[in-house]
Amino acid sequence: MNKLWITLLIVSLVLFSVYFLYASFFSASHIAGIINENKEHYSIILSEDDKVLISINPEVSRPLASVVKLIVAIEFAEQVSARQLDKTEQVPIGALERYHIPDTDGNAHEEWLSYLKKNQKLTNDSLVALWEVARGMIAYSSNANTEYLMDRLGIDNVNDRLQKLGIRTHSKINYLVSDLYLTAGELETNTDEELYDKCKLIHEKLKTGIISADSFDHEKDLSLEKQQLLNNRMSSSTALEYYGLMKKISSNTYFTNEVQAELNSIIERQSQPEKYDIIRYGGKGGSTLWVLNNAVYLERKNGKKYEFILFSNYPTEANDNFLISKVMGKLISEITDDTKRAKKLISIINK
Repeated sequence: MNKLWITLLIVSLVLFSVYFLYASFFSASHIAGIINENKEHYSIILSEDDKVLISINPEVSRPLASVVKLIVAIEFAEQVSARQLDKTEQVPIGALERYHIPDTDGNAHEEWLSYLKKNQKLTNDSLVALWEVARGMIAYSSNANTEYLMDRLGIDNVNDRLQKLGIRTHSKINYLVSDLYLTAGELETNTDEELYDKCKLIHEKLKTGIISADSFDHEKDLSLEKQQLLNNRMSSSTALEYYGLMKKISSNTYFTNEVQAELNSIIERQSQPEKYDIIRYGGKGGSTLWVLNNAVYLERKNGKKYEFILFSNYPTEANDNFLISKVMGKLISEITDDTKRAKKLISIINK
């Protein structure tokens, strides 16, 4: 029996490796074709210097997955700027571990911890600066960090930030770890407000240790059926709303200078103008088995500025999201380079 399982595991790993390699060789043109043939599952906006080049289903509300962490990052930048939080405060790693459920975030939290250790970002091997927690939420997409920050910022303040940003079409933002403890029955029948209140109660139990992340039952609490219910009830919004948000951030004029600087430090990647044509790049992606999202802004050496929003939500887990995710960076790079190649990609998606 053990030999059979080992054989099956080896075969699975080989097949996955072949598919991964297969996906990496796909061109941006091929991905553009897939999107064109499945437009009902996508919401896309691409703009160049405020001119909209692609607009597909811009007002369809879709699950956001980790893209919603941008709102948490903005609230963090606002509170740091207002001296309500000290970004240099040392946070015990244990305070974050309360919210970490292994095998639920694609190893994001573990990879962040490895980065901290490798780059000597820990104090006494157990403390980390609050700013690093926020950066880990975006750069590594740690759900544990997000849950902790939402508690420190105040989850109601995070939701109030939506209105302050002028975002109207957006469901409530829930705790990302606590909602994993909601039952399938609750996800099927409860209102958004009821789920919001229940998540708050679960969060307090995690925070105080009444519930331990170690007690999470993956087989029961993370079944495929439960995951799809979570997918359908997670925070949702439209490509149009997040296009507006990317424009606000990239403008450098919407926020105060201090808030903008704090926000840039969290959500922007360090540019390498000597190596790449892109001199500024910021945003956030997010995914589930059914969802593949990206909301980004970028600026090139020639001065052209772009915003690119892609939200997808397929009805079944049998979809092209994994394939597209492996070529997403290539698609964004090529569709924003102001060449004949970019025009061809835009034409394929639009036709």
